[in-house]
Amino acid sequence: TRRKVKAWFDPIRNCLRDMKSGEVDAIQGYAVTRMHTQDDYVRIDYCMTGFRHLVARLCPDMDVVPMEKLEKKLSNGVLVQLNEIDDVLSLLNRAENRLIKIKEEVVRSAVLTEQIAIEFEKRDLIKEAA
Repeated sequence: TRRKVKAWFDPIRNCLRDMKSGEVDAIQGYAVTRMHTQDDYVRIDYCMTGFRHLVARLCPDMDVVPMEKLEKKLSNGVLVQLNEIDDVLSLLNRAENRLIKIKEEVVRSAVLTEQIAIEFEKRDLIKEAA
């Protein structure tokens, strides 16, 4: 439903809107958001990566390059332009309109797949660090 998809994208949208205003929550220089009220803060570039992969999985014909460019700038501490934020907000609106047309079980499966992929990636990073 639109409500569920909107709830998924709202933390990213809110953080991006905050960036446009010039005030954003940050930890160690990285823009952060809370995915849910009980969650700890999460870097926005990490959130965007997960959602970009999800959108690319479910809507492979959708151009997610604006989100990838913004993610890279945020992760490298590079200043971003307002038009880049607007491009990602527009992408999120288009993705929302597409995702509400996909069956919920398909979306849930894709979300779970992405969560598993993220966990595997974390474990590999931990192994490399050890």
